[in-house]
Amino acid sequence: MDDPNAPVGLGSGNEQLPQPPPLHPAIVELLRKSEDSRQTQNKILQTLVQNMANQGGGGGSGNPRRGYPAFLATEPPIFQGSKEPLDVDFWLSAIDEKFGLFPCDDQEKIAFMAHQLRDAAGVWWKSYKTQIAQGHQITWDKFRQVFRAHHIPASVVAIKREEFLKLTQGNRSVQEYAHAFNYLSQYAKDDVSTDEKKQYQFMKGLSLKLKSHLPLMISMISITW
Repeated sequence: MDDPNAPVGLGSGNEQLPQPPPLHPAIVELLRKSEDSRQTQNKILQTLVQNMANQGGGGGSGNPRRGYPAFLATEPPIFQGSKEPLDVDFWLSAIDEKFGLFPCDDQEKIAFMAHQLRDAAGVWWKSYKTQIAQGHQITWDKFRQVFRAHHIPASVVAIKREEFLKLTQGNRSVQEYAHAFNYLSQYAKDDVSTDEKKQYQFMKGLSLKLKSHLPLMISMISITW
């Protein structure tokens, strides 16, 4: 039997990662619960927008309401700038979800988005617009690219990824460890790009005591988020 205290290597190049023991569905649920919550909120907002469309905005035709009023109805978040790189991705993801609630093209997305930028972020956008050739229309994908490049330095992402790879449970509860894991894993997308990789990284950071008592620990977990 393998020594449970032996260190687990990360592997490199084309080496295959050591196969972790299969995770109980309770652990998988713990890792994915936040995403389910976002999807639920998205469905609620979509229902609200559709209801608004049926109350005069869309008339009797049943066509969904569109335009800036429809965008505002989704309560889009403001972005003022942040020292935390993930705040940029959180904001972009939130805005993307809002755009998915009603019909809008790229130019509408850019126009609506601009109203949500304030302070340092608003100054950056005004400066960037002066660099766009006259008559050129920037796409939403291009905006996302340049916005992230400006607000998320590669050096900071590299530091955060290293922090994720070194993450261990320590004195945290399982829920606290899962929160830290889900948060930092967003800086290391290649390292958690499959369920197998994600499970490996999660199991690697668990305390040795929990690894050896995982079946009993799982049976006692009350999943909350």
